[in-house]
Amino acid sequence: MKSRISLILGALAVAATTLAAQTPVPVTFKLEGLAVLTDPGATPQPIVSFGGNSYYSSPYSGAFELGTSGNYSSPFLVYCVDYNHESNFGDTYDAVVTGLNWDLTATRDGNAGRNEYDWAAHLANTMSLNWSIGANRTHDVEVQEAMWNAVSGGAFTLSSTVLSDLGLAAGFYSTPAPAHSGDGWALIDGVSSGAGEQEFLIFNPPGIPLEVVPEPATLSLIGTGLAAVMGMGFRRRKKRTV
Repeated sequence: MKSRISLILGALAVAATTLAAQTPVPVTFKLEGLAVLTDPGATPQPIVSFGGNSYYSSPYSGAFELGTSGNYSSPFLVYCVDYNHESNFGDTYDAVVTGLNWDLTATRDGNAGRNEYDWAAHLANTMSLNWSIGANRTHDVEVQEAMWNAVSGGAFTLSSTVLSDLGLAAGFYSTPAPAHSGDGWALIDGVSSGAGEQEFLIFNPPGIPLEVVPEPATLSLIGTGLAAVMGMGFRRRKKRTV
């Protein structure tokens, strides 16, 4: 019976640890500037025009504050998934980092946007990040537009050319994203979901482990299994005492 109790407690501890990993991680985030990519053009980053406004295309360079004020991590790439808010290069603000496989309540779109965020992560994974070839640059800009299209629920309109180039159908974001698209990806948000800063995707954020959290069905199975093990122990104990 002691071994079974140990098994039960161990399983509960694992489940509790996994669930705890869902908690958004508070950070101080700095949006440093344009990413350093090989660029055949005259500007370091292409401009995307939409609705009378102009936007730089991802990726950008960012960093997290480490320990003392002003001590930042090595720059890493971040990808914009939010064209409705504005952040300026050099901005530093309090933020939270939430894995796409975690509870997304703290993010701007919440859990209702999970599939759209997964699509954005899938698309970001297809960026070439090598702009020494003009076609790669064009492709990556189209990917950025598709990411905005996905997370905005279609508010950022894509041309038929972009859809064709990327092999996407109109409204693709309303269909299930490819499996495991969000693995290793996380969102960087201002401290509140209504914060005015832009929302960014980051892959494998430094210092923040992104364990995959079991789906609710998996957790239900864990609970059922634990109940069964406990029931077996109770029945066997009862037989001994009769």
